[in-house]
Amino acid sequence: MVQTGYERVWELSPARWYARWRHVLWLVVLVGYLFMSATTTLWRQSSALTSAALLSAVLFF
Repeated sequence: MVQTGYERVWELSPARWYARWRHVLWLVVLVGYLFMSATTTLWRQSSALTSAALLSAVLFF
């Protein structure tokens, strides 16, 4: 819906069907990240891993 709104506001042509793989890939990475952050306890074991988890989350989002 957001993409459709942007296309209408800025009068862009709709994205092609073969460009949808990026959206699917992003969704898979997001779900994987959320699953791993919810089930793993590695980030709680040391301050270095906590910092790495925080940095990777910031870079991802």
